[in-house]
Order: sequence, then C-alpha cells, then structure tokens
Amino acid sequence: MESGYKALVKAFWQTYRPTALAELAQTTPPETFFAQMGAEIEEQIAERRDEFREETPPGADFRDAMASINMATMRSREAVLHELVYSLAKEPGTEDAEMPRVSLPKIAAG
Repeated sequence: MESGYKALVKAFWQTYRPTALAELAQTTPPETFFAQMGAEIEEQIAERRDEFREETPPGADFRDAMASINMATMRSREAVLHELVYSLAKEPGTEDAEMPRVSLPKIAAG
C-alpha cells in the first residue's frame, strides 16, 4: 500500500478524474506524474511553511517553538493540498464517489 502525497494524488485522480488520467497516460506514465506531483507537494509545503508561522513569544520554551512549526506545517499542507489537488474539478459522475483513505506523512518539525 502506497502512502504519502503520491498516493493522495493517485487516489484523487483515479477517483475523480479518470478521463483526464487516461488522457494524461497517452503522454506521461501515470506513476511518473503521481511521483512528480507528490514531490512538488512536499517541496511547496516546506517552502510555504514560514508564511504560516506565527512569532514565538519571548521566553517560550522548546515545545512552544516546535508546536508553532508544526502548526505552520499543517496550515501550509492544507493550503498546498487545496491548491494542487482538491481544487481540481471533479469529472461529471464522480462527484459523489468516495476516495480511498490515504496515509499522509506525519507532521514533524523540521
């Protein structure tokens, strides 16, 4: 079972964009596309994390600083996933389909 952002992209496209996926497969191997999108999502989450980071108050301890980083990472992930995955139009007839569960990477300060 795949996990991570590649698996999320794959599940979304297979569930909600099967025609677009078939068209894509004529020019790009789907697994290559899924891997590239997964890597792009990871990269953008890391790049955008600072946009969402709140200032750690003076005198805050290590746990507070890590919590701030983790919260910023979660917000960044939410924004990036919305922009690159969830905002894509669902094809007619797939709107009510349920996507399989996918395990995303754990949020860890880094």
